[in-house]
Amino acid sequence: MTKEELLYTIKSGMTKEKVVVLSALANRVNFPLNELINLAFEEKKEVAFRLAWILEHIFVEEPEKLNPHFAYFIERFPGQKNPSVMRHFAKIIALATSPKAKMKTKESLAAIDLEPLVETLFSWLIDERVPVAVKVHCMQALANLTVRYDWIKEELLETVKHLKETESYAFFARTKQIEKDLNKTRHAK
Repeated sequence: MTKEELLYTIKSGMTKEKVVVLSALANRVNFPLNELINLAFEEKKEVAFRLAWILEHIFVEEPEKLNPHFAYFIERFPGQKNPSVMRHFAKIIALATSPKAKMKTKESLAAIDLEPLVETLFSWLIDERVPVAVKVHCMQALANLTVRYDWIKEELLETVKHLKETESYAFFARTKQIEKDLNKTRHAK
């Protein structure tokens, strides 16, 4: 599958089934994931969203496929301005930093300086124009990264405390679990 074929295929819209098929096809033909990452910055917002959805699905189904590309993904991450794509990008990071992530993914991330990523996650979290779904994934990723950067914990707790006053109920519900987990680890030390 070429870049042009992929772009043509997603032009007419996407369904979950189409994402599954295209992700499997991209895997089978070894579509270059750096190219897919680049395509997620497409000017046409709906095209970028569809490509990011495919990238997320590839990561969810076969996380090891993205491992060699994490440095590039994280390098490009701060430049993402499309809220629909930001949601997929933040979800990939939340999953990749999860305690349940595969060991190879953890090893791939361990070799990368993630502090610029942390800065972006915090900036997205506090940006009032960023949708709640993106913020929830940012918050989860930051909570996951407290294992690596212990300074995040206090900063995240303070940020969440402030945001609970201004964000929606959906955000508030998710913060309760994050706070509980972070406070548990705070008292465990």
